[in-house]
Amino acid sequence: MLSINWSDVWKMVESIKVPLIVIGVALALAIIVSLAVFKMGKPARKLTRSTASTTPASPRTTS
Repeated sequence: MLSINWSDVWKMVESIKVPLIVIGVALALAIIVSLAVFKMGKPARKLTRSTASTTPASPRTTS
């Protein structure tokens, strides 16, 4: 029968604690930003989307 050595489990959790915290904070910020954008008024939301996706257009030359 397979037994679990709990001291090894806790050592593994301790070794990956910082990356787990970073991932948790990033997910929390993503949720907060998503909720903030969702609660914005519709005109402001469209303005945010339009300015985020626009890039300066380069002149096209036709030959």
